Amino acid sequence: MKKILITGAAKNLGGYLAEKLAKNKYSVIVHYNSSKDSAKEVVKSCKLEGVEAELLQGDFSTDKSLREFISNLKSITSELYGFIHNVGNFEVGSFLSTSYSKWQELIQVNLNASFYLLKEIIPLLKPQMGHIICMGFAGINNIKADTYCSVYSLTKQALLFMVKTIAKEASTSNIKINMISPGYLEKSVVFPKDPFPMERPASFEDIFQTVNFLLDHTYITGQNIEVSGGVRLS
Repeated sequence: MKKILITGAAKNLGGYLAEKLAKNKYSVIVHYNSSKDSAKEVVKSCKLEGVEAELLQGDFSTDKSLREFISNLKSITSELYGFIHNVGNFEVGSFLSTSYSKWQELIQVNLNASFYLLKEIIPLLKPQMGHIICMGFAGINNIKADTYCSVYSLTKQALLFMVKTIAKEASTSNIKINMISPGYLEKSVVFPKDPFPMERPASFEDIFQTVNFLLDHTYITGQNIEVSGGVRLS
């Protein structure tokens, strides 16, 4: 059975992806940080589909806790078919309004942790020539001034560069690494002031359909697919 690790899978998009992948007969590892009860419910729902589902706690805010997470991951599985990296801290604010402590938090969780996880998980994907899918943010293909969520956008732009570069390195092992960039999702904590071009935010199902497409594809790598309905399009 093909096994997929989903970070930030206790609720919202991550939980939805875990449950939908279980319906498609993937085995899942449900990562959570503090929302253990919600994560347990996701695992329970996945098991009802007749697949293996496991719970895995992980704090990505320090190097020490990241190492512990990887150690625990390797203790429960020796290989993966997929890694969906859904964790990312969001922050509204310009550069000058962002505190240094908040800057450090966003860089650590969104960027440093992503680098460490990709580097450590790639060897687990080699036996099955698997997939990595990172979650980005619409508009990051175009580098331009952004005073709305400046540091968050910076981390996602840097993550996209990382995805492209590591995808080139990992392509010799037939590992596919891509990014999916929503604009604003249903149940988002903030929404844009301007109306949605398609009159609605992205649904979790919109994102799942793209995830499913990439997991089935064997020749797409290093790409960023915007699933944003025209939000932040330029």
